[in-house]
Amino acid sequence: MLSLRTLASHVRRYSLFWSVFFVSITFTVENWIFGSASWIYGYGSGLETIPAFLALTHGYNFAAWAPFVAGGVDRLAFWGNADPLSPEIALFSLLPVWMANALHRTAQYGIGIYFTARVLTDYFNMSRRFALSGGIIFGCLSYFTVGALLTLPGVPFMIWALERLLRQARGQAYFVGLGAVMSLATTFTFGVPYLISFAFAWIVIVRQDIRFSTLLSVGIFSLTLIFLELPQLLAVIANAPQSQRANWAIEPITFTLDGLFYRQLQFDLFAQDKILLFITRDVPLPLLLLCSAMMVTRISRVASQTYVISPFLRITALFLLLSQKWLFLAFQSLTAQVLPWAGGIYMGRFFELPASFLLAIAFTLAGQWMWLTVPAYPIRKSITVGFVLFAAFMIIEPKRHLFKTLGINDWGEANYHVAAIEALKQNENQPFRVASVLPLQPAYAYAQGLETADGWANIYSHYYREVWLKMLEPLYTQMPFYRQFFGVDNGKAVDNFIFLGANLTNFLPSENIQTALTDGFDVDRRFRLDLLRLLNVEYLLSEYPLRGRDIELVHAPHLWPTALQSRDPNTGLVNSEAITMSPKTSPIRDSWQELMTANARKRLGKDIFIYRLNGVVPRVRLVQHVQHCNNTEEALNNMAKLSGSTLQTTVISEDDNESATRLAKTFGNGKITNYFSERDTRTMDVEIDQPISGFLVVAENWSPSWQAQVDGMQTPVMRINHTQMGIILPPGNHHVELTYRPFYRHLL
Repeated sequence: MLSLRTLASHVRRYSLFWSVFFVSITFTVENWIFGSASWIYGYGSGLETIPAFLALTHGYNFAAWAPFVAGGVDRLAFWGNADPLSPEIALFSLLPVWMANALHRTAQYGIGIYFTARVLTDYFNMSRRFALSGGIIFGCLSYFTVGALLTLPGVPFMIWALERLLRQARGQAYFVGLGAVMSLATTFTFGVPYLISFAFAWIVIVRQDIRFSTLLSVGIFSLTLIFLELPQLLAVIANAPQSQRANWAIEPITFTLDGLFYRQLQFDLFAQDKILLFITRDVPLPLLLLCSAMMVTRISRVASQTYVISPFLRITALFLLLSQKWLFLAFQSLTAQVLPWAGGIYMGRFFELPASFLLAIAFTLAGQWMWLTVPAYPIRKSITVGFVLFAAFMIIEPKRHLFKTLGINDWGEANYHVAAIEALKQNENQPFRVASVLPLQPAYAYAQGLETADGWANIYSHYYREVWLKMLEPLYTQMPFYRQFFGVDNGKAVDNFIFLGANLTNFLPSENIQTALTDGFDVDRRFRLDLLRLLNVEYLLSEYPLRGRDIELVHAPHLWPTALQSRDPNTGLVNSEAITMSPKTSPIRDSWQELMTANARKRLGKDIFIYRLNGVVPRVRLVQHVQHCNNTEEALNNMAKLSGSTLQTTVISEDDNESATRLAKTFGNGKITNYFSERDTRTMDVEIDQPISGFLVVAENWSPSWQAQVDGMQTPVMRINHTQMGIILPPGNHHVELTYRPFYRHLL
């Protein structure tokens, strides 16, 4: 047994670790206390990353092609959670969603706070008390979600590890190992080039070490990280030129504060609370400048404190450099002259990734300087009280801010366990897709293993986008605001989502709330459903009732909605209070009734409306007729006119299609006797029952990386219906195999 003295020795030795553990639990306590009912923040986790992880557990972990979102996209071009090897995928495969989320967030805070403190103790010679305070500041200026992976907390770990290896003059194998570790903590677009750029900037500006041996070691670390993230790098290079991002306009440089500087630490949460917005956007920059001015004016009188002042000024200089929005946008503009798709990259990540870490280091150095400069007890006491109050507010306020929105109005883990969706999967034996009418997010469908025509994807084909906009044309024609939302005029849609509409609670002209809640929202006035049928969308999912031609209700929730709740499409947070027809009583009674209603709803489990689209086009089919078009506009217009039997039997070809001249106008009939899909391969047996060629159409998103073999012979894959695939078959029986074979597949 350990003696009390030995136990006390261990506690003192690991006091920093246990202090960080306690603080990390405090930051994430709501995730542990509420369990499966705890809120999972929408923008960074619930609407993007967690659903993608859950979808990947359905058998696509190592597939380059992701069939579960946007009609199929290159998974390595997801830009967020696409690594072939990821500890997060394992975490969400082994644990319940709420526990995986809680453990992940706690680990994020723990890693970030601990290694920020270690940087302060090991390389800035601070006491553990000051170092822990710096770690807490780092946690306060961060709001971690699974969507950030371990990238942001990985910044202090990376700097601590690089400093340690360089000071101990370790061999190059250690830097290779560090690169391998960081490759698991981040993905390509965070690690390459953001973390690499920051590592070199730290070495040059803060460490002020430009020796060849140092730069070589950091270079080896960087090359290792680049090599291990190479599949994503190549996927982005291969897919971006023909993606929706290729036409994005670069943000203009304006002579305003926000036009010249990056200031927002983390837009996804802090920008949505006015107080948090002020603290994280408006306070840091002037406070750093004020501290810098105070230190510079006193540096000659307190020469003994230059060991504090000099590092502070270097940290501040690095932070100011990374805040130069105009500089990064100018560089992006020059790059886009050569690589047009580079205009679609968000440059603010260069600032955002290390900002919390740099501010934590700088403010801790400033705090230590003030502590040494003003030793009077009352002032020190005031500094301590102010810090405690600041930390308490930054821990509590995000929880308070999200409590009603996600604690009452959302579902937590139940978002990913909708019984009706599971039943839908069991009742179908042919491949099909679904589309989710907002405010129900597409993510909740593909998180349960369904293929969706909409969803979240950072890079997807501009051909698919053009068909999608054509399908949405009735919506933004009647409501011009959504032209901007979907980027109709400038190509730059809001965020990276492919939405079916924007929000049902935004009424169309002459639409009545009472009628809509009873009889359903008119989808024919919003979307061209025939184009959804063409994309193999067999079901519409919705939180509210729908109505339209040839749609059939197959499942309704137990509780029919009596009020509308408007949600932000990007974050999932509530935009406004519920629109209800029932009269208001007292605020206390209304709040209590709202809480009781939410609890009763959660006990029943999440439920949704499911509508079948009759006349959906099969995933694979043989067609008899081809319509030739002269350009994209004509092709899209002709696709919009397809309906009824012509959806099944006719395809549209464009003159810019290299193989269009090989197409006859009429093809033979036949049948498909077998269809099988696995990972990156689609296999089918086709029988042409007429003595003329057949034309096989596959309702998958076209990409030049698809290759076809007919009876073992290589055969061209044509882009037809603007975004789908077609293959000419000779008469007779054939075995067809479609395989997604990007040039970087051997790196997977």
